This record gives sequence, C-alpha cells and structure tokens, in this order.
Amino acid sequence: MGTLFVTLKAKDDFEKVRTYMQDILPVLTAMVGLGIIAIVLLSGIFIGFAFGENGPQITAVLTILALSTVFAAPCLFGYMPFFNSLSATYFWTIYTAVAAGVNIVGDIFLIPRYGLLGSALATVLGQALAFVVIVILVNRRFDLKHKWTVQATIPAAAGVWLAYWSGNLFYGLAAVVLLTGLLILLYRKIFARGVRLLINYKSTIVPQ
Repeated sequence: MGTLFVTLKAKDDFEKVRTYMQDILPVLTAMVGLGIIAIVLLSGIFIGFAFGENGPQITAVLTILALSTVFAAPCLFGYMPFFNSLSATYFWTIYTAVAAGVNIVGDIFLIPRYGLLGSALATVLGQALAFVVIVILVNRRFDLKHKWTVQATIPAAAGVWLAYWSGNLFYGLAAVVLLTGLLILLYRKIFARGVRLLINYKSTIVPQ
C-alpha cells in the first residue's frame, strides 16, 4: 500500500487515496475482523481438546490478542502507508507511544490481578486507543472521514467480549457474524460502493 500511495501522491491524485481510505478501508476492516475472530474462536474448540483444562484460558488469551490485530489492521492497511507516503512519519511515533504507554500502564494494573490474561487485555486497550487517536488526528489534519472504519471493529470487539463473559465460543462467533451483518445492513449503500471499488481495484485505485 505504501508504494501505491507514494505513486498516487507523485501523480497528485489525492481523490484515489481518499476513495481507498474512506470507502475501501472500512470494508477491509470489517472483513478482517470477522475472519480473524471467527478463525480464533473456531480454533478454540481444538485447543480445548489439545490442552484439556488449560484450554479455556489459552483460548481466552489468544482471542483477546486477536482483537488487538483487528484494531491494528486499518492502521497497517491504510493509515500508516498513507502517512509514509506523505513523509509524516511522526504519526507512527504518536501511534507507537499511545499503544506502548497504555500497554505498560495496563500491565502494571492488570497483570497482578489477571496474569497472562491481563497482559493480553492491556495490549488490546493500547491498540484500540492508538487506533482511535490516529483516526481523530487524520480527520483533523487531512480532512479524511473514516465513515464507518471505527464502527467496523465493533462486531469483533463485541464477539470477543461475549465469548469471554459467557464462556461459550459459539455465542461469541454468533455475535460477530450477526453484528457484522447488522453493520452491513446499516451501511449497505456505502458498503456496496466499497465492495464494488474493491472488486474493480485496478481500474478505480491503481494509477494508469
């Protein structure tokens, strides 16, 4: 993505960058969230068989850490390549400082109480807050609207919370699937536009 953004910047074609960031990135975020959490929750079934009584704790840690990947995905697939193309790498510093700072503070308070699970929770909190901070800065600095990128992470977060709270992986999986479907229904017009743009990626985004 970084190479693409650099090329578009050289051609002074910011509209294609805007199209990707505002219309395609939310779709990718929603699909990545659904895919990652679904895979981890389904894998929890086999982890339970493999590790016996330690299976639920291992699954809980892996599922929570997978959620941190969901929050990091839009930054890796969109915001950070965008910053690099503009040589605005100080945003990387902000992102890293927020994520690391929250993670360290979270470890201090959560590990004594929850152990390894607390460390995983601190990682998720750090990634989530860093993601939100980056979205806010982008909206103010570059006039790029996230449309529904933030909302696209909600189904994954809700599914992980429900799976952990209920102790039932299938409840969490059902929540991710149902909430993703509801999100698509609520944003059906811009979701459909994003999917069309993604399918026709070479003609709509890649410079000719």
